[in-house]
Amino acid sequence: MENFKLWFGVNGELEQIGVTKGFYGDYKSVGIGTTMQEVAKKFGEYENDGDVYVIPGIEGICFEVEDVDDWDELTAPIEWIFVYKC
Repeated sequence: MENFKLWFGVNGELEQIGVTKGFYGDYKSVGIGTTMQEVAKKFGEYENDGDVYVIPGIEGICFEVEDVDDWDELTAPIEWIFVYKC
């Protein structure tokens, strides 16, 4: 389980899945390594929701960007993609 994490609720239901480097799937061409600049180009905008980024109007998915040297929100690559129960 090195490139994904699962979160379960108190009732045992799967509530969230997170994937990271080594996962090659994508959501509408947004995958691990995509930048928020590319997300903005594809969807028109995104929002910072604390530690993660969301796309307004699209529920159940968010992104966490890599903490790299000379960090820039727009050019830092997506490190984690999370899908969750809404």
